Amino acid sequence: MPPRMPTKSLLINYNDCPSSIDSLMPDNGLASLAGSLLAAGHKTQILDYATIQTLRDFRPGKIRNRLKIAYLRYKIENRFFGKMSERTYEIFRNIDDDINRCRDKKIREIIDEIAGKVRSEKLDFVAFKLWSGEGFLGSVKIAEGLRSTFPQLKIFAGGPHCEIYGERTFSFTNAFDVLCQSEGEETIVQLADFAGGAGQLADIPNIIYKDGTATKTTPLKFISDLNDMAEAVYDEAVYPAMKDGKKLKIIMMEESRGCPYSCNFCIHRIKSGNKWRLRNVDKVVNTIEALSHKLNTRAFRFSGSNTPYFYRNELAKRLIDKNLNIKYVGFSDTRQPESEDYDLLRRSGCVSLFFGMESADPYLLEHMINKNTSVEWIRDSLTRARKAGILTSASIIVPCPGETEESLEKTVDLLLETKPYGVSVYPAVCYPKTKWLAESTRFGFDIDENFEEKMMTFTIKFTMPPPMLTPLPFKVDGKDFYAMVEEILKISKRLEAAGITTSLNDSLLMIGDVLKLSPPKVKKLNQTGMILGNCEELSKKIAAFNSAVKL
Repeated sequence: MPPRMPTKSLLINYNDCPSSIDSLMPDNGLASLAGSLLAAGHKTQILDYATIQTLRDFRPGKIRNRLKIAYLRYKIENRFFGKMSERTYEIFRNIDDDINRCRDKKIREIIDEIAGKVRSEKLDFVAFKLWSGEGFLGSVKIAEGLRSTFPQLKIFAGGPHCEIYGERTFSFTNAFDVLCQSEGEETIVQLADFAGGAGQLADIPNIIYKDGTATKTTPLKFISDLNDMAEAVYDEAVYPAMKDGKKLKIIMMEESRGCPYSCNFCIHRIKSGNKWRLRNVDKVVNTIEALSHKLNTRAFRFSGSNTPYFYRNELAKRLIDKNLNIKYVGFSDTRQPESEDYDLLRRSGCVSLFFGMESADPYLLEHMINKNTSVEWIRDSLTRARKAGILTSASIIVPCPGETEESLEKTVDLLLETKPYGVSVYPAVCYPKTKWLAESTRFGFDIDENFEEKMMTFTIKFTMPPPMLTPLPFKVDGKDFYAMVEEILKISKRLEAAGITTSLNDSLLMIGDVLKLSPPKVKKLNQTGMILGNCEELSKKIAAFNSAVKL
């Protein structure tokens, strides 16, 4: 094999217009890939477009003012007539057309920016993190624009979209040479070597590529020891969006990967494997200490989606021993409530925890979701965490497959009893590679023709009211998309009336805690600020947050 040649590259994060304040956090996935490339002797830079400037580009003054007026009309009509008038529909449609024009302009600007770097820096490859919806469609347009100008440029892609849809992406676009699924830190280095003239695609794990007219997929390979991974890099020279308050300084820390459970709706086992892989606790604590000084922040989010309780407890002890005085949030679990030391977690700096509750009906938990928990464990987890002073956040699925009025009441009753500070109400969505889709009939899903192709390009227009949303390509127990949305809104209103704020996760609760905003106020800041594009207020709040979490 020819010797390794240092390459130059760009790592691109484009996910359309930011839709939530926490989407302005630095992207730890690309920072980790950058760390791996730099450690191997390659040069790279991250272009992250999830910034307030992108929101400003999508919401110029005229659009912001028209959105405010349109939503005022919508609320008045909904209150007095129970529906939106055709005239208001037309107003929103015109606004959406103008937002699309802003989107097209932004994409052209991004293509020009990247093309300029390809020319001036003689880049060997560009790699995209592919999200869903408009993030996917926009990234494809950017990649196709680059492909038309630079036919020989290597263009790679990875991220959530590739993990879910894999080779089907090639049926939509030929802009990418290689798609990466699962973990990318080792794969990106081998792809860089390939772009520099060393190695063969067939020998690189975790990728999908075209060989003539054939599509080939290489075996999945998980990183055996997370302690061997290079540290993520957030230096401004590598990650320019870290300059000048463009990002919300909550740093994602990946303390673990893998999940031994198999919820019927989840692809996590496909992404990260079915076994826990844990980074050394001391290494994690040392990394937190180094990053907090380097980036001047005390705010962190642990990204392991199923970190075991014994690791969380040990990590909390080390944080206390080192007196790092950080604030952190992350996922928790309801499967070992008796072993969770929430008082210890709170003393170590834990502000909020996110619990995947899904339902409080025993039958649904066992037979429809395969959650491997119980209503008693869920109740105990949420109650004890709140009692310890942790801002609890829970997610529920409405309507869940097999849902009845009685089962939904059980879920609502448990929420009213445990009173989480935030609840995220999600529709039941069956993704490729999940049991819900593999056995869709059994779980009550009526799947549209060409379901995966429709899901692959499905977009959510966050600026539009519910009646104008594009329907999902399936039904659940005979309920179409609009019936599902109606149930979600109904349950959300009941929870709000009882003092439980919806649409708040652990990160948003920490933002509220730092800024001394109540859950309803941080929800209002997030929704009105992001949907209406109140960039000046958001910029001030982000600056205030970043200042408040300085060392």
